[in-house]
Amino acid sequence: MAQSRERETWSELTWGERRARAALGWAAGLNARDIELIAHSAGGDIKGWWSEGAQLDIQLQAELREAACRRLETLTLGLSDALAAMESWSGTLIVRGDEEYPPGWEALRAPPLYVRTHGNADALIAPAVAVVGTRGLRPRDRPVARRLVEALAPMGYAVVSGGAIGADALAHDVALNGGNTTVAVMPGCLEVPTPRQNAGLFERIVASGGALISEYEPGQRVRAFHFARRNELIAAMARAVLVVRAGRKSGTMLTVCAAEKIGRPVGAVPGEADDVLSRGCFDAIQRGAMLIANVDDLHQWLDEESDGKARQSSPAVRSRRSEKKQPALPGVRPLPEGLGARALALYAAAREIADGETGVSIDSLTAALEWAIPDVLSAILELELAGAVARQIGAERLRLLCV
Repeated sequence: MAQSRERETWSELTWGERRARAALGWAAGLNARDIELIAHSAGGDIKGWWSEGAQLDIQLQAELREAACRRLETLTLGLSDALAAMESWSGTLIVRGDEEYPPGWEALRAPPLYVRTHGNADALIAPAVAVVGTRGLRPRDRPVARRLVEALAPMGYAVVSGGAIGADALAHDVALNGGNTTVAVMPGCLEVPTPRQNAGLFERIVASGGALISEYEPGQRVRAFHFARRNELIAAMARAVLVVRAGRKSGTMLTVCAAEKIGRPVGAVPGEADDVLSRGCFDAIQRGAMLIANVDDLHQWLDEESDGKARQSSPAVRSRRSEKKQPALPGVRPLPEGLGARALALYAAAREIADGETGVSIDSLTAALEWAIPDVLSAILELELAGAVARQIGAERLRLLCV
């Protein structure tokens, strides 16, 4: 694997170069890391490199993912045609480095190369709190959730969520009713917002000065791993993440894990001790999230964050807390012998995606391998039984235990 290089500041690139990179990412199905490697090989001029035939030298072939090499070798679309296609899409195209691009996304390992929006693009860079939680929000959960969301507007925070039924829809609705700005991050394309039963809500968001965001081209169907990516974008574009109600193994906890990974503060409404769909909140609190039981708690938490005194504002503080609350990683050991070819392939893909870290999401593995879900789960089970991986508590992630 190539050595890590300092990430370029896209805002310093020319307008044409930024769009060439975004267009190549779309046309060849590449991620931010792929584009970074190509840009380094091309001397920072992907626009020129593509215009001259997009040739892969030996060094670049060695550094790129095998799938990325295959896609580039079969790429027939030229730069001008790719740019024209993207410009024909509905909505506003926002490319990494543009003024409306959420700066928090730069904290991600794979920042979006571009997004499309319907509505007010400036809403993407407003100071915001992400409000997330279960789709199974009960009537007795709603009063507290409403009061917390209502309190965000006077504090100067917009509301970001995922547009789903339940907690997401409540957060958007309360924000709209209070005249606050709200942004919904879609798991699919803008042309068919998901879920369809919230179409009226999405129209209200756009009409009120908020925005819908999508990382996908027109016609892209929603796939399972899109939800994990959607949750990652929500966590990164917000100043903090507030969890209303969440089960242990839920999409909401993927948002929490994404926030923890990049140092975003997390607050959680505790719920009842015997409520299965509150166990995720308790887990988050145990790991260091702020307990938010009322508006006073919310004010104290966000005031501390804005003053730079947050409990999770420092990666060092968060690391020390994690060491106390989480079981220590077992010693790294060689990969066991006798594993099947599919298990070995999955572990190799996991190591590439993790890129030196100890964990990887199952959704990202499924997307990278392009296998059927039963095949992915079967390979994971084989690795678990061999002691090569372990599922992480609170999210659909794997800890890699072997070299």
